[in-house]
Amino acid sequence: MIDSTELVSGAVTGSMVFTIVMAALAVIVPLLALYIVSRKKETGTFASFGLGMLAYFWAQYLLPIPLLFILTKMNWFMDIYNTGKMYFIYILITSIVTVGFASLGRVWCIWLMNRRTPSLYRGLSSAIGFGAFKAMSIMTSYCSYLNYSKLLNSQGREALINQVTSGGKGAVSADDVANMIAQLTGANSFDVCMEGVNVFLAMIIEMVLIMVIYEGFIRKKTVKATFVSFGVGTVFSFVSVLLSSLCSEKMGKIVSQHTASLMNDVFLFACALFGAWLLLGALRRYKMALEEGPYAHYAYFEDKKGKANKIDQVL
Repeated sequence: MIDSTELVSGAVTGSMVFTIVMAALAVIVPLLALYIVSRKKETGTFASFGLGMLAYFWAQYLLPIPLLFILTKMNWFMDIYNTGKMYFIYILITSIVTVGFASLGRVWCIWLMNRRTPSLYRGLSSAIGFGAFKAMSIMTSYCSYLNYSKLLNSQGREALINQVTSGGKGAVSADDVANMIAQLTGANSFDVCMEGVNVFLAMIIEMVLIMVIYEGFIRKKTVKATFVSFGVGTVFSFVSVLLSSLCSEKMGKIVSQHTASLMNDVFLFACALFGAWLLLGALRRYKMALEEGPYAHYAYFEDKKGKANKIDQVL
């Protein structure tokens, strides 16, 4: 008999479907928009997208995972991880490592696809490919959650245990099942929906980070631009993970999970809004450059007096 207290609400399952759709659209919509805008003037949109996915694979899996594995074997690093008061240092170190390799992946994409004729559209396509892995991770996770929820609602706890066990996850303890059910039944539909919205917002930030490198590249200031992108990305990653961790036991459960999610949502929205403004400015400059030729946008970074403009002040 199915326990009525172990049912996932329709609002939560509906929000899971919403999040899956939003994560897919976060990749499809901007990629198609870039293709439609650039197809008559440029080529390489989808190639740049594939290159971005490849860059994410080696920059976020092949290189950082071995390094993080080595760090876990060091006592001082594990002491930081296990000490609640120093957990923020662990977040900072992991942010520096992951964003550092991510910056290498981004500059690799820009260099490889813009050596001959520079194109902001190709750069942004690489950013979408870079962010596509994150979107797919959200999609696969919520597809699993949706499947578990439907199974729990229709057949009960035992069916869920059999499903998890048959998936090759080995023996499942009563605590594991109870924790999984508690997460599913206690999920907040608003927080779940925001996961999908956040994929869109994160995609905007990803495009901004690679846009900074692109504009430095065409001005032959690639190193400076990469460090700027790295610094901004590190701060963003650190604050985002820190806010999300405020509800964890290691941080002393300072706030509830819903409050931590809400704080992170507000931070992400503010960053994405500012990033969208920067991105629109870059697109306007590039559109003006296309009217005069692929290399004309070198001139748009300096005013008539030869002084650096606002981007020069950042780089």
